[in-house]
Amino acid sequence: MREVTDPLYIHEDDWAMIDLVPVENAADAARVAAEADAHAEAHRAPSGVGWTAMYMVPAPSVPLRVRGLTVDAVRATLGPAFGPVRAVVSGYSTYRENVPRAFALAGGGGILYGTAAADGVLDGLHLLITSEDPAFAAALVALGRAHGLLLLDWWRHTQVDLRDADAVARWIADPA
Repeated sequence: MREVTDPLYIHEDDWAMIDLVPVENAADAARVAAEADAHAEAHRAPSGVGWTAMYMVPAPSVPLRVRGLTVDAVRATLGPAFGPVRAVVSGYSTYRENVPRAFALAGGGGILYGTAAADGVLDGLHLLITSEDPAFAAALVALGRAHGLLLLDWWRHTQVDLRDADAVARWIADPA
């Protein structure tokens, strides 16, 4: 679990590793997870530590933008337990830079963050878990049901239909 900082720092390797996308991406997500597994096996370093090539997760075939979500709409769905973080920065080691058009909402056991286009519509929506708080699970379910969203956990190669309260609770309770 991670601590909320303001500004929020997200290491470049962690950016969008838990992604929220329209549910229409479920079949593609399963295929991408299988491709990532095959790529990892094919590019395992000879030493057994690390890999010799990086797999880039492709953009979803149905982008979040089709939902027309804004930061205000997400915040309204989440409720008053989630407040804005002043700034979002990313980078590595000691290098940090502000992420253009980024936002973050923290509270209730997690952080939702991403970027918005110039017109205010979200280009990306991602999350970080800060604790195993049932209030966070409820907030994710509300978001999933209101906007038809699927959670893609690229660390675990898992997808969770955010409209399914039991599936969300199981995902949050399993720190694997």
